[in-house]
Amino acid sequence: MLPRATIPRSLEVLLEEFRPCFTAPTLRTFTGLAVGLIAATRRRTVCGMLLGAGLERVWHHSRAHRFFALARWSARGVGVGVLGGVLIFLGLNIPFNGLLFLGIGLLVAGIAIVVIGRQMPSVTLPGAMIRAMMAAYRRTLRKTMDQARSMDQVVAEAGLPWLETPDQAVVWATALGLHREIETVLERSLEDEREGRVSAGSVWMPAWYGSGSGSNAGFAGAGAGGGGGGLFSSSAVPNIGGL
Repeated sequence: MLPRATIPRSLEVLLEEFRPCFTAPTLRTFTGLAVGLIAATRRRTVCGMLLGAGLERVWHHSRAHRFFALARWSARGVGVGVLGGVLIFLGLNIPFNGLLFLGIGLLVAGIAIVVIGRQMPSVTLPGAMIRAMMAAYRRTLRKTMDQARSMDQVVAEAGLPWLETPDQAVVWATALGLHREIETVLERSLEDEREGRVSAGSVWMPAWYGSGSGSNAGFAGAGAGGGGGGLFSSSAVPNIGGL
C-alpha cells in the first residue's frame, strides 16, 4: 500500500474524486500509479511508475498490468464521463443547448461504460503474470540467440532451467515468434561448418532445416529440400499445431 505521507494533500484530494469509479483495492493501485506517473524520472512505463512511487519492491508489476487489463473499460468510462461533465458546465455557462444535451449524453454513456465494463471479459491476475513471464522468456531467448552460433550455445547460455536440449530451444523460440533469430543461428552454425571452425556433424541441426546453399537453405527451402518428420511438418515452417 502506498504510504499516505508520500502523497501531497492537494493530489490526494484530486485523486479522491475518482473513488466512485473504483473499488477500494483498485483505487489504491490507481493512486500508486498516478503518483508514480508524476514522480517518474525515466520512461513512464509500468516499472517506471512503480519506481517513481517507491513501490518497486512492494508491489509485483503484475498488479499494475492487471489494473490496466481489468480497468480499461472503467478508465474509458471515466474519460467519457469527465468530458460529458465539462460540456455540461460549458452548456450551462455559455449557454448553448447543443453542448448541454451532448454533455448529458456523454455523461450517461460514461456511466453505462463503467457499469457494463465490469462484466466484460478481461485478463486475470494469473494470466497477466503468465504473459509477463512469457515476455521475459522471449527477451532472454532473443538476446541469447543474437550472440549464439549454435543451438547448443543457446541452451548453455540462456540460463533457463527448463531449456535442456537444442530442439526444445527451437520449439520455444518458434512459439515465441523468434523465427528470424532461429534462422540466423542455424546459418551461423552452417557457416562455422563450411569454414572449418567446427568439425562436420558436431553442431546440432534440425532434420527439417535445408542444408543447401543460396535460396534453398533454411526455412525457405526446408519444404523443397525434403523435409523432416517427428514434431515438425515437411513444410518450411514448423507445424505448431502438431506440438
